[in-house]
Amino acid sequence: MQIQTVGLVFFTSMLIITVLLTLRATLFIVTRETVAIIERSGAFARTALPGLNAKIPFFEQVAGIVSLRVRQWDVELDTQTEDGTIVRIAVSIQYHALPEKAFEAFCRPDGANSKLTDCVPSAIDTMISKMKLNDVSAGKRDIANILQKKLSRIMHGSGYRILRPSVTSLEAGGPTIMSAADISSAQRLQRVAAELNR
Repeated sequence: MQIQTVGLVFFTSMLIITVLLTLRATLFIVTRETVAIIERSGAFARTALPGLNAKIPFFEQVAGIVSLRVRQWDVELDTQTEDGTIVRIAVSIQYHALPEKAFEAFCRPDGANSKLTDCVPSAIDTMISKMKLNDVSAGKRDIANILQKKLSRIMHGSGYRILRPSVTSLEAGGPTIMSAADISSAQRLQRVAAELNR
């Protein structure tokens, strides 16, 4: 009788341990503002949203976590306006991973920063080089809107959404700050001189 009781206790405890290990291998929790990437046999299977989730034990595994939190990327660069003035411009860009494109964001973890590093300086240079100093000063919002449109198209393919680019600072380099009015008056004098020479 004692051997049967010991055997039953051993069998019951092994069954409970097996069930607990299987539950531990099956259930997992994804924290808020994140998405889990699930792989089956080394290939992408699906994404798991925040909350309690289940996976096929021993076949599926959590390959990684993608944060959906808003990130900010800041850049400061010098560029030249159409009238030859060197301008120092600082831009802040806020972005986040899209839940429906979490796999793309996971596959390219540095993709957002490298794309921003590649695109933003050239886009700013292109815009500023076609503007005069006075237009640049007045057009901070326009610069931000153009950046938003350009970057949204590029970043969406990488699994990210651009929230708000903003021009945080804009200043003319060195002694040019004092001569912004001088540039305008010199241009007016050139036009008057050209009209007098006719």
